[in-house]
Amino acid sequence: MTGRMRHRQRRNVLALGAGLLGAALIGSAEAEDADFLMLPPAPPTPGPEILGGEKSDPKAWPATLRFDGPGGTLCTATLVGARVILTASHCMRDGAVGRAFIIDDWVDVRCEPVLSDVTLCLIVSPFVPPEGLRFERLSANTPPLRVSDALLLQGYGCVTPEGTRRGELFQGGAVVETLPGRWPIIRTRGGAAVCPGDSGGPAYRVFSARRREIVGLNTAGDQVVTSEISAIAHAEVRAVISTWASAPGRAICGINERSELCHD
Repeated sequence: MTGRMRHRQRRNVLALGAGLLGAALIGSAEAEDADFLMLPPAPPTPGPEILGGEKSDPKAWPATLRFDGPGGTLCTATLVGARVILTASHCMRDGAVGRAFIIDDWVDVRCEPVLSDVTLCLIVSPFVPPEGLRFERLSANTPPLRVSDALLLQGYGCVTPEGTRRGELFQGGAVVETLPGRWPIIRTRGGAAVCPGDSGGPAYRVFSARRREIVGLNTAGDQVVTSEISAIAHAEVRAVISTWASAPGRAICGINERSELCHD
C-alpha cells in the first residue's frame, strides 16, 4: 500500500445520494482485537440522514456487518462465503485477529490483505451459517462495467458532511466516472461519497430485484460527491482472491462457493 493510498484512506468519508442505493463499511487501520457485528434492524430515529440518502433495512442485507474497533473507530464488512468476511485493508492489519457476531453467535476471524485496500478475513472458529442466510457474490465483471453505470453503496458511516455518525445502515448511489486502469480503482461522482465508517463496505452493481454483485469496496472520497472504490473484478485483484480462495475452507461466492449458498 503506497503512502498516497494511505493518505487518501485517512480522508475516507461517505455521504450517500438521493434516490440511489448504497453499501456498508467498517474499519480501523490499527484494529487487532476488533468486533464485526451483524446488527438487528434499528428502530426509526429522528435527526439528520446521510446526505441525500436513505436508511437501508438490515433484514434485506443480512450479510452486511458493522465493525467497531478500538478508540471508537467504525467500518463495514460483508460475509461472502461460509467462512469468509470481506473488508478494507486499512480496517484490519495483516494477521489481525478479531471477532464477528453473525446472527446469534460469536466467531473468531483472522485477516489477510489482498490488493488495493482489499482484505479477506477467515473465520477460524467452528461456525455453521444460520439457515436461510445467503452470502453476497463477488463480481466477475460480466457484462463489463461501463462509465455512467450506477453503483449501490451502503455503510455504517457518516450521515452529514461534517462527519456526524449514527451507527445505522444507510444507502445511497453513485455513478461510475472512470474505470480501473493501471490501478484497480473505480472512481464515482455524484449521489454518494464515502465517509469515515463506510470503509470496507461493498459497492454493488444491481441487475434486478433478485440479482446483485459486489464490484468493489469503499476506499476513499472527498465527503461530498467523489468516491474511490477498490475494484474486485480487476484481473490482478481477482487472481489473488481466487488463489486465496483455492485453499480448503476458503470458498467465496462468485469465485468457487456453491451457488445455493450465494445471493443471486
